[in-house]
Amino acid sequence: MLDEWNLHTFEEIDSTNERVKACLREGANEGYVVASYRQTGGQGRQGRDWSSPVGGLYMSFALRPALALEQQLTLPLVVCLAVRETCRKVLDIHDVQIKWPNDLLCRGAKICGISTDKVGDGLCIGIGLNVFRPCGEATASDRYQFGYTAELGSVDAPAYVDADGLVGSQMILLEQLQRSLLEEFRSYYERWLAGGFSAFMDEYAQAMYNVGNYVALETIDGTLTCEGLVRGVDAEGKLVVERRDGSLYRVHSGEIHVASKPVAE
Repeated sequence: MLDEWNLHTFEEIDSTNERVKACLREGANEGYVVASYRQTGGQGRQGRDWSSPVGGLYMSFALRPALALEQQLTLPLVVCLAVRETCRKVLDIHDVQIKWPNDLLCRGAKICGISTDKVGDGLCIGIGLNVFRPCGEATASDRYQFGYTAELGSVDAPAYVDADGLVGSQMILLEQLQRSLLEEFRSYYERWLAGGFSAFMDEYAQAMYNVGNYVALETIDGTLTCEGLVRGVDAEGKLVVERRDGSLYRVHSGEIHVASKPVAE
């Protein structure tokens, strides 16, 4: 069972992920958490840049699950569900969907990305949740427009950050989101340790946005590995794609990217 979170919050940091990974290498216990209101060098999945201006919730978690590597690969999927539940409880957003394996979308826009880095026998889980629309343009090497949960949900705070930075009501909401996420993350993590991903398979499948869509699976360098219809996920967290010949292709996230495309003639 996980002990209490050991939370460290910064006004600004280069990368919450890099700080947690360094602490893991130095022997940090499970439950060490770094949060920041702004990152100057944030990164997402597969090393992509992740714009981290003031207005988002940026958190990284040090974990040491005593499970086989294949089982550990399913944790980011479960973390998606924890973030989704936080959005429901705090922001009253009920239509957050998951783009396998670990991006969260709402009404066609990306609101959250989750990264995973293996460090020795530990894992660094990074979460970047867009809350308030930043002052200036946010950028990322991604294929989706950004969405901001304060605009999509019910909040008692301005939905954008002005040039003077966050106001009191915005800080209060970020703190509420942080507390809720810590609570939901712990609950989902402990259930995952006890029962694996199979306990969440139905919940995850119901949240997937592209079930039934025709997609192409590509490696990070753009090499095509498979095309077909998304049928969901299996008990190991693998994406299940039905090829045109009716056969099923299953793949762990790893270096795979899922790209939507029109059905081939």
